[in-house]
Amino acid sequence: MNKVFQFSRFVKLVNWQLATDRPYNRKNLLVWIGSLCFISIFLFVIKQPDDARLGALAFFSAIATCVVVGGSYMFLSFRDRKDGIRELLLVPASNVEKFLSRYLVSFIVTLLSLTVAVIAADGLQYALNVVAGHDDVSSVIANIIRLCGRTMQNAGPLLCHLLLLAIWAHTFFLFGANLFRSVKYSWVFTTLIIVAIIALLVCVWSFGSSDAYENGYSFGQMVHNFLLNNAAVMYVVLPLLSVVNVVLSYLLFCRRQLIGRFTNI
Repeated sequence: MNKVFQFSRFVKLVNWQLATDRPYNRKNLLVWIGSLCFISIFLFVIKQPDDARLGALAFFSAIATCVVVGGSYMFLSFRDRKDGIRELLLVPASNVEKFLSRYLVSFIVTLLSLTVAVIAADGLQYALNVVAGHDDVSSVIANIIRLCGRTMQNAGPLLCHLLLLAIWAHTFFLFGANLFRSVKYSWVFTTLIIVAIIALLVCVWSFGSSDAYENGYSFGQMVHNFLLNNAAVMYVVLPLLSVVNVVLSYLLFCRRQLIGRFTNI
């Protein structure tokens, strides 16, 4: 097996995976377009006064979810190909090339598919509202940009903390995709672990804070306060943990040729 990274071989490996994943990527694109178009039609049918903001939030939530959970997509195209992972591991290339190419092909292509789906769904809702003669017709994409701009102005630090948390969650889902041998359900196991970690941290912080206990803060308020009052965790610990997640993901990826039932440990 080659151990030295070669860019030319890496490009060939990416092209090969794009070719083998073409049926999955085509189906994934149709699913995203269908889902977002359904949201557009639903918002058009209910037509509320604040539907512009509602549509922006719905589309933004879909994009954010895709980015965060995107790490778990690494082997998702292999769910209908039993020998897909084995074929990848047998390719005469370095493990770094295999790991990076697999990640790029799975996640970046999904982001591109989502982008196309958002543009198509936005065009659909715009056309429906124009044909129906509605006055306040606007682009959902433009509303998302305005929403992000207002959020940056009003809650910049909180948004930065959420971005760092999203990056950590993304790398943790990548870690989960390489830890669990289940291609279809690794994201489920990883989500349960993340929920448990967040709940534990918030509970520890809430019990250690007399204000949170005496004022009876809700779970959402506790998460909000935890993000704002723990800058060291946000700006130092989370980036370090994100790097650790990527390194551990690569090490577990290199162990996938070993026999295991539930995990690669």
